[in-house]
Amino acid sequence: MLHNINITELKEECGLSAQELRKIGILEFEFEENEVLLEVHVFETYKYYGEIIESEEMRPKWYNLKDIPFKEMWPDDEYWFPYMLRGQFFKGYFLYRGQDLILKYNIETMEELPSLDHIS
Repeated sequence: MLHNINITELKEECGLSAQELRKIGILEFEFEENEVLLEVHVFETYKYYGEIIESEEMRPKWYNLKDIPFKEMWPDDEYWFPYMLRGQFFKGYFLYRGQDLILKYNIETMEELPSLDHIS
């Protein structure tokens, strides 16, 4: 069911319809000034159709791999994107001070990822 929710969100937020999604990563984010630990699931797809659109949630744009604008993105993206682009399962943790300074991080590759069953 969660894959269906993510497929629906993808369509709503950028106009693309995915025929299948594969969970490839789990990221945990902690911010010094906030005790809440955020968990983000990263998915990939190579089977999609539709035209990209802009929404309140995102302004999608296609890039060549060598031109990904990491300096315009969250600082952690530069660390975990290479794992995703190689198709490796990964889990990462980032501790931030504010939104620009990573105080501590860890990324590890995994043979498989935990199922989505524990998420409500």
